Amino acid sequence: MRQHEGYTLPVHFGILSIMEEYTMTTSLKIEGMSCEHCVKHVKAALEAINGVKSAKVKLKEKSAVVEHGDGVGLETLKAAVVEAGYEIA
Repeated sequence: MRQHEGYTLPVHFGILSIMEEYTMTTSLKIEGMSCEHCVKHVKAALEAINGVKSAKVKLKEKSAVVEHGDGVGLETLKAAVVEAGYEIA
């Protein structure tokens, strides 16, 4: 303990380790969506992946833009879309 102007403060020694995760953006071309229900289905499938922060799915462009941590791989994103019943173009 260290005295400082009438206060007793604990003294801690050690190493502080900070792991920083980067946000990445991945674009996917998706075939098979025909309505807004499909858009919601794809969005839910992508956002259910651990590490995905958001997914913006657009019917007209047949695409999805996914923001995710660097621990989420492209194959994981593709697999979620295929498992939801759609195809990656």
